[in-house]
Amino acid sequence: MSPQQGGSHASSFSTPTLIPTTGLKYHERLRSSESVEKVRLDEEQPFDYLYDEGDKLILMNKEDFTQVEVLKDMLSETEQKFLEEGLTLRVQLYEGSPLLVRLPKTMVMEVVSTEQFSKGNQASPTFKPATLRNGEVIKVPPFVEVGEKVVIDTEEMEYQSRV
Repeated sequence: MSPQQGGSHASSFSTPTLIPTTGLKYHERLRSSESVEKVRLDEEQPFDYLYDEGDKLILMNKEDFTQVEVLKDMLSETEQKFLEEGLTLRVQLYEGSPLLVRLPKTMVMEVVSTEQFSKGNQASPTFKPATLRNGEVIKVPPFVEVGEKVVIDTEEMEYQSRV
């Protein structure tokens, strides 16, 4: 939220707003005297990614095997590159409807290509680009070679360790 002063010096706040049932996002301007309704979100649940169908992802609840459709846009283009059949996603629900979809915090990925490391200036930690099996390029330490598996932090899209 960001406070603003109006012409009459009345304080107002601009805040991003989400309609949980539709996923619609917009900016709302509120006066300091106004209030908003709090919503209680359901507990985050594990869902397996099954397949995509047009602009939707088909997921299955791991506990009761119900299937839900979510818009691909709930994940960024980069996150979508990490989707594989059977991948367990974390899904935040509101009144039983998916509101937010997240990748696992870490994933193991295979390095399919990387550049040869040159031992130039080593005064500071040095990394080299590596292409993962999904086509995503990340920076890895010089000792990581083609064919090795690495742990990726999916929130930062960064190398964490070798497997």
